[in-house]
Amino acid sequence: LLVSTSLASSQHILPPHLDHLQAVAATIHINNLNILFICYYNPPLETVSTQLLDYTSTFRHAVILGDFNARHTDFGDTISNTNGRHLTRSLNTLPLCRLRNQFPTLINHVGTSIVDHIIVTDNLTHITNTDSFIGTTVTSDHLPLVSNFTLQGPQPRPTHIPIFDFNNTNWTDFQNYITNNLPHIDDTLDPNTIDTQVTQLTQLIKQAQTLFVPIKHIPTNRKPLPPQILALIRVKRRIYREFVQTRSPVLKTVFNRLNAQIRRDINQFRLAHWSNSCSSLDYRDGKKFWDKFNSLTGRKSHPIHHLSVNNTIFNTPQDKANCFAATLQNIHQVPNDPHFNQHFFNTVTNNTLRFRQNLPRLDYDADLDPDPDPDFPPDNPDLTAPTTDDEIKALIIRLKNSKAPGPDQIKPILLKHLPDTAITSITTIYNSCFNSGHFPTH
Repeated sequence: LLVSTSLASSQHILPPHLDHLQAVAATIHINNLNILFICYYNPPLETVSTQLLDYTSTFRHAVILGDFNARHTDFGDTISNTNGRHLTRSLNTLPLCRLRNQFPTLINHVGTSIVDHIIVTDNLTHITNTDSFIGTTVTSDHLPLVSNFTLQGPQPRPTHIPIFDFNNTNWTDFQNYITNNLPHIDDTLDPNTIDTQVTQLTQLIKQAQTLFVPIKHIPTNRKPLPPQILALIRVKRRIYREFVQTRSPVLKTVFNRLNAQIRRDINQFRLAHWSNSCSSLDYRDGKKFWDKFNSLTGRKSHPIHHLSVNNTIFNTPQDKANCFAATLQNIHQVPNDPHFNQHFFNTVTNNTLRFRQNLPRLDYDADLDPDPDPDFPPDNPDLTAPTTDDEIKALIIRLKNSKAPGPDQIKPILLKHLPDTAITSITTIYNSCFNSGHFPTH
């Protein structure tokens, strides 16, 4: 059983009760489908294995193909033999379908016969060509039997990536649009109202982004950076991690110098690469010219990298992201470990729940109640003081423009250019969340 290297595949071990058969199996991963392929040879004097057919039928997507030495008039053959009758009986009772072929697959001195077959499970019939045909003749008395799937492979990697061009954005029009269309947002303790306010504000910002932030396309075929620049980037990241822990001004200076040096080196590298690529174009060598031209313009194809998890192949970025999220969700669970301190975990959980259920009282008066109930804590100014517009602005200014956005896809640079009216609305929503103890669902 030969599998192309362009297909993601894994070995499939047949169960022990099928070890005596001349069969080999593999699982092919195509478009998030796991398709079992079983290549089977049944000697002429042996009976077709009904156990193998039963085993194949237990899979949702499976293909069994090979020399069954099974002849039957229903297959278009001239006679029927015992194996043919056994195979026909299994096809009538199991969720299996034989791909039609009425041409001889065996040619020898005795004559011709149809002994080779391709059988698929019923769940594959809607994406499989129901007919099989004779392929290219090879040096064998058996002729190759060929069929095909009617599905498409993964989408090719795009040659250009669309991104928002924030440098050429008209921020004045962006702010005016938000100011003119901003809904009125009041303080509230109703969770549904808070969710509605968050949704309205989010949609307004995204609409303004769509209208006033232009889109540009960048090629995806950039040459990899040289090792010396990659080494500087690794050093810069290490210095930054140390700076975050120590807040040393010396490390901050080193980080800034490395950042500037890396930026200069990358610009020089890209300029030299572009100059060398353009100078190497030779119109007299047509093939070389167009190969280089396609490479420079991003028309060169790139392989699609698959992600294999639990014998399942993921191709699209969305599927890969969901798989990554599911992995993190499984990791951040209470461990089933005998050394885990369950008592400490329960104590923290109970204290947190008790605090959430009994928020600090805004009307607490120490003169009237000198010994407050521990289950009903008094007012803590650090926890109950309302948030101000200046606090929100200070937090937004500290955001890095390169910081990845959340599910709403609102980047920090959009928040930095919000008008004061939008900042006030955000502040109102924050205070409503703190006073009601409700976190928005979106």
